[in-house]
Amino acid sequence: AAQQEGWKMTDRFIGFRYEVYGNVKDIGIREKIKEKADKLACFGWARYSPQNTVVGEVRCNKNAGKVMKGWIKSMT
Repeated sequence: AAQQEGWKMTDRFIGFRYEVYGNVKDIGIREKIKEKADKLACFGWARYSPQNTVVGEVRCNKNAGKVMKGWIKSMT
């Protein structure tokens, strides 16, 4: 039997990687990303890179993912 649209995992969830450039340590962006992810029920990881950026990965439902991705983009 064929699955209904919207029932597959790929229909409901999104994951993406990101890198934030700039003065990331002074503004505590890693901590801010974690706070925002917690509010949106997202999970993943974030770390400071040797290039003085923050790199990470986020996974969550598609609606929250769009919000999270837009929020991270606004930080760059």
